[in-house]
Amino acid sequence: MELLTTHWRDAGSLKHQSALRACRRATSGDVSPDIAREAFVEAAREAHVLVE
Repeated sequence: MELLTTHWRDAGSLKHQSALRACRRATSGDVSPDIAREAFVEAAREAHVLVE
């Protein structure tokens, strides 16, 4: 979550917002970590920071 909140290239995009929301919800136990991970991966692809 720190990366999403402080050092994100495309902060504010829909995928970034979705990933941040999913990570926060996973931290509180409202969604599974897998859902948060998928949202993070999608945002990372959009921001061109995912290394595959």
